[in-house]
Amino acid sequence: MSWKCPACGYPNPDNLNKCFKCSTPVSSAGSYGQRVTAPTAATTVATNQQATSPFAQSIEPTKQISSDQFPRFIKGVNGEIEYDQNSITISRKRFLGFLTNGLDGNKIIYINQLSAIQFRKPGTLTNGYIQFVFQGSQESKAGILNATHDENTVMFSQTQLPDFEELRAFVDGKLRQKFSSDTAPSKPSEADELVKFASLRDQGIITEAEFQAKKKQLLGL
Repeated sequence: MSWKCPACGYPNPDNLNKCFKCSTPVSSAGSYGQRVTAPTAATTVATNQQATSPFAQSIEPTKQISSDQFPRFIKGVNGEIEYDQNSITISRKRFLGFLTNGLDGNKIIYINQLSAIQFRKPGTLTNGYIQFVFQGSQESKAGILNATHDENTVMFSQTQLPDFEELRAFVDGKLRQKFSSDTAPSKPSEADELVKFASLRDQGIITEAEFQAKKKQLLGL
């Protein structure tokens, strides 16, 4: 489910209480007529349990996100991420994002350009981070210190971990699809097969008649 901001018209996921683009608040009672279902007490309890329960931190790596749930929006400590089936957009709107990344604009990373991701969970005193690696980017090797200034990295807290694990599982799935298609053996063409059997004939391994029969088979004659 999603709602459209009455101020700027931007489509927002149902779990946001203000517009992702312009920060216009939206009443849970549906004062703008965009979203009229108020959360129940049971929903509020379940949401709070998900944020605090250690079991909520484990995200199924094979979890599927249906197409009507895109785009997805998640907030980190020093940036916010919007992602869909094709791209990941990192924006720096919070004060800490300005301190660590300056006046950097939105960074759009196309998923088909990704080669890897780095993911580190939050520690007792430190935030976690996710870094997107692609051709031409500089992969961080110095952990959280470099991650705070890297334009392809977003840090997140313990309570934000479930959203970022869901993003990691989504990107992992996309990378597995990409690498499996890249490494899948290609079927040899008819011309390649003819060259191979001609070579076998020239070496005396098969006869001319066998070569001609294979030629007719390959060319569908």
